[in-house]
Amino acid sequence: PDEARALASLPEPARTERFHVLWTLKEAFAKALGVGVLETLRDCRFHRDPAGWRGEVPVAGPWRAAVHRLD
Repeated sequence: PDEARALASLPEPARTERFHVLWTLKEAFAKALGVGVLETLRDCRFHRDPAGWRGEVPVAGPWRAAVHRLD
C-alpha cells in the first residue's frame, strides 16, 4: 500500500519510470531469493530517499541492488 500511494502521488512520466524500477527490483529479488514474483510483490518493499534506494526483503543477508538510469 505504501508503494501504491507513492506511485499514485507522482506525475507522469515519473510514475511510469518508478513503476518500472520497482518491478525490476522485485523481479530481481525474486530470482535471487528463489521465490515467486507474487511473493516478492507482497513481501519486498522498496522506497527512494535522499541517499538512494532502500529496501526491505524477508531474508537476512547482505543484499544490495543498484538502480541506474540510462540517458
